[in-house]
Parts: sequence; C-alpha cells; structure tokens
Amino acid sequence: MKIRTLFISKEGWQVGWPYLGFDNEEVRSSVLGRLRERFPEVEFTGGEVLTDYEPTEMERIRQEIRDADGFLLYIIGHYGYPEVEPLEALFQPGKPSILANHLYGGDFVFIQLCERIRGKGLQVLPVSSPDLEDLEWAVGVMQGLLRLKGKRVLVYAPDEIRMSPEGLMEITAPYLADVPEEQRGKMMAMMKRIAAGHYLDLTGADQAHQWRRDEERYKRNMKEVFGLELLRRDPQELAEYYKKADEREAEKIAERWIEEAKGIKCSRQGVVNAAKLYLALKKIIEETGADSLTPDCGTLIIMGCMPAFPCLGLFQLLNEGFIATAEADLDSHVSALLGRYLFGRPGYVSNHTLDLSHNRVTYLHCMAPSKLYGPDGPSAEYEIIHHGEAHFVGAVPRVEFPIGEDLTTVKVSLLEKKLALRHGKIVGQVVDEKACVNKVLVEDDADKILENYDWMAFGWHRVSFVGDWRREFKAAARLAGLELVEEDR
Repeated sequence: MKIRTLFISKEGWQVGWPYLGFDNEEVRSSVLGRLRERFPEVEFTGGEVLTDYEPTEMERIRQEIRDADGFLLYIIGHYGYPEVEPLEALFQPGKPSILANHLYGGDFVFIQLCERIRGKGLQVLPVSSPDLEDLEWAVGVMQGLLRLKGKRVLVYAPDEIRMSPEGLMEITAPYLADVPEEQRGKMMAMMKRIAAGHYLDLTGADQAHQWRRDEERYKRNMKEVFGLELLRRDPQELAEYYKKADEREAEKIAERWIEEAKGIKCSRQGVVNAAKLYLALKKIIEETGADSLTPDCGTLIIMGCMPAFPCLGLFQLLNEGFIATAEADLDSHVSALLGRYLFGRPGYVSNHTLDLSHNRVTYLHCMAPSKLYGPDGPSAEYEIIHHGEAHFVGAVPRVEFPIGEDLTTVKVSLLEKKLALRHGKIVGQVVDEKACVNKVLVEDDADKILENYDWMAFGWHRVSFVGDWRREFKAAARLAGLELVEEDR
C-alpha cells in the first residue's frame, strides 16, 4: 500500500507564513516519522518539501501520485501570493487524497484549494488541526479504505431456478418435521407455490439484489470505488460441501453454541444442521481463497442447495472476524466490509420499522453477531430460537444488544455511488414473535428518515455498528467518491 506524500511551503528565510527562518524540515520529519511509526504497513513515498512549482517537476510528481494508492498533500506554509492551479492539478479523479493544513502556516493555500476542488468529483478529505492525531486519524480512514483493494467477495446466487414441486418436497421434509401437524399441510402448499416460481428474484426486483439490475455495471463500480472483485460460483457447491462436513465436529460446535446460549427454543437437530453448514462455509472460504461471502439463502434453501438455515453459521463467522452476510445483498455486504476495515467491528444487516409516534426505529433480522465490539471483544448474551418468518423451523441466534450504546447505521449504494448514514441510541430489545427474531430498538429521528427515504437507491436493509462512527463513514464517503445522504438530518 503506497501513499505519495508531498509538503508545500516557502523557503525558510523567504517572506511569508509561518515566519522568517521557519524550519520546514522539522515539520516534515516529524509528520513522516509519526505516520511511519503509526502505519508500518503503509509505504509513504516521496515526502519532499516543494517551495516552487516548476512544470516538469510537477508533472513527475503527478505521475507518481497516479501510480500510488493514495495521496497526501501537507501545506506547511506559503510565500507572497502563490499560485494554486499547479497544486489543484495534483488531485486526480479516482485517487483518494488527504489535503492537510499546518495551522497558522498553510491556511492561505489550504482554504483556496478546498474551494477550488469543491464540486469537481475529486476524492479529497481536508484536515486542518493543530493536533497530529487528527492527521493520523484521516490516514487511518484512508488505510482502512485501501485495505479493501483486491479483496474477493464470493456470492452464491442462481441465474435460474432448477426445482420441481416434487423435488422441493423431498428437500424440505427435514424442515417440516418440526412443524406442528395441523400447520404442516399449509406449509407444504406454500412451498409448492414457491417452487412454481413465486417469491424468487432473478432480476433485481428484490431490494436486496440491486446488483441484479445491472450486474456488469455493478461489478465495474465495485472495482472502481473499492477495488473489490466479485466471484460467483455454482450454488450447488454448498450442498456438496454440506454433505462432506464432519457430523461429529458439527455436534461439538452445536453443543458449544447451546452451552454458551441463555436458552434454546428450537430443535437440537436444527442447531447441529446449522453447525454443519458453518463447517461447509468455512471450508469454502479456505479452498476458494475468498475474503468474504454472501449466499442468497432463501432461494438456495428452496432449491435444495442450502440444507440448513445459515444464521448461526454466519453468526460464528462474524464473531471470528470474517465478513459473512445473508441474502446475497451485495450493497449491505460491502457496507459491512467497509465498517470491518475502518474500525474492526462487525455489521448487523437488518430490515427496519419506523415508529413515527415515538421517534424510534427497530432494526430486525434473524442473524446477528454476538461479538459486537470485534472478534477480540466480549460476547453479548444470546439465545437460540427458531427462524422468525419460518416460525416453526430453523435455528437462529437472538442477541442482546447493549442498551445505552450508540448505533451507527449505513448503507452503500454501488449503482448510485451513494452512502446513507444514520445515528441513534439503543434504548431496548423488543421480544415479539412477529417477523425477524432480533429486534433492536433505537431512538432516532424516524420522521426525518421517512422524509429522506430513497428506496430505489438503498432498499430496506441497513447495516448497523455499535458505537458512534459517523465521522469515519463521512470521511470514507469523501475518499471513496460517494455522495453522502444523512437520512436523519
């Protein structure tokens, strides 16, 4: 990872800010020394102090910036009335850049540059502070963003439905075994309707599948904005890996989950099946070299490619620091990746409801991690119950989110190149048998969220992180070239 650095100032004994005889080298060496110590995996190239803008030299520097992963321009001072056009030309489309100001030294140039680059689609994060910690923070955000480059996202999603009602009945028999006798016939009739093609999305009609609206453009945007690579593989692989999973190992994992849980309100076999699927997903990660994955779970369950509900398997993978999300929702998946690489915490992908009377939002889904502060942090308490909408079957974790904590909620739209942002306070945990099992109650401006809603860009899902991470996401949006939409402002 290379960040091309450049310092701008006046010659020491030239008239101008900060003052006559100012030592540029002291600032330069101090800044670079701090950054190199703080970010050992980053190569800070260049680093010279420029006191005039000779055209040939400026073009050489511009080429080196083009070849780097990011750019840091630090304004130490200025002389007389320096030209800013040559400096403006250093900022290039598609190149994440930081424009930093040495307070009481570079202000004259810094302010003009910020104004000149405004509205030109350049990915520039301004930093003006007497504290080097603020520059380190900005470089940390850039580093987190650049860590996404080259990561491989594996999605299991079909391009056609290969299923007959008869085949579906054979596949779903293990699920239906837990359904009360009086409900089983109704469940089977519903599954037959699904097999006939209902509820299945192959075109992007489902809000979770924005990428299906224009898959080629979506893949280009993934690459251009975040440097991510999209991998698609035959969903039937999941069933094959599941068959090969070690039953005894699955029993041990299931037993551990049950022992750690506050309680269990589903069949034990459902937990064992989920553990087998976890082992299958883990093996897929090892053998494909994927950096993250998301299966189109509902569709794959219907097709017989996913012989168990994935919620506990994804819960475990997230707890281990791996990004694994549900429903082949790539916008939510990328949002979760962004948070993971910016500040090391897992994202909770969920639907949400709006309580306009009390200015509250409920974020609800059937899968959530319990290591909400990252893989090295404490685990929240959880219980294991049946899947929400399926109601009688499956095994999923219901996690107790920390009341009183901040919750930052985001969603990337890669087709629209936007980032939605909200922030609230966790005020409760709702227990209600309707809909998804995890229901995190958050105080936020529900009226404003509804007023600003953009379903076509962001759909229904959002991704929530425990903590106040608004500043980090705003900075990342600037550096990634995403339009920021503050939904609750």
